[in-house]
Amino acid sequence: MSLATAKKHCRIYTEQDNDLIELYIRAAQRAVFDRTGVQPVAATFEATFHDWGCKLDELQLKAVPFRSVDEIKYIDEAGDEVIISDDTVWNAVRTYYGAWIDFRSDYTLPVVGDNFISDGVTVKFSAGYDPTDVSGSGDDPEFVIDEKVTMAILFLVGHWYNNREDIVDEEKFKVPKAFDFLADQLRVYA
Repeated sequence: MSLATAKKHCRIYTEQDNDLIELYIRAAQRAVFDRTGVQPVAATFEATFHDWGCKLDELQLKAVPFRSVDEIKYIDEAGDEVIISDDTVWNAVRTYYGAWIDFRSDYTLPVVGDNFISDGVTVKFSAGYDPTDVSGSGDDPEFVIDEKVTMAILFLVGHWYNNREDIVDEEKFKVPKAFDFLADQLRVYA
């Protein structure tokens, strides 16, 4: 989301509040992701798992739109971190909620050390839409930001800009119902 787009939505014609509007944009993008699982801008994530799991859907990467897996690593029995460098032994399968990792049936998964309760396997991956204000973005239709995502961000930015305090004129202002409506439509269920 560009500063110019947010300022146009809020009807701001000066440079005075640019830093504040940029803060609101970043916070709104994060709020949209936290509420829906939809990542408005391309970003890198790390998902950790106890081990490889016994079902295919146990290595779920929950962020959309899913872009790529950058690295898979695990803690071996000696406690050393090992990167699986052969990316031909696994495939990232895109799903509605992001992706899951599918290992080749003839590949034997390495043993993960028993002393690691919650982070024996780590997957670094990328997800998110292309920026709208960068040359070349929009070349892949899958990564063109959904208009609902843009509107949800704009609703939050406008709301926060116009209602900077929790209480204004003795009334409480809630997040706009329009944001709730869009967020409910965008929410990724897994």
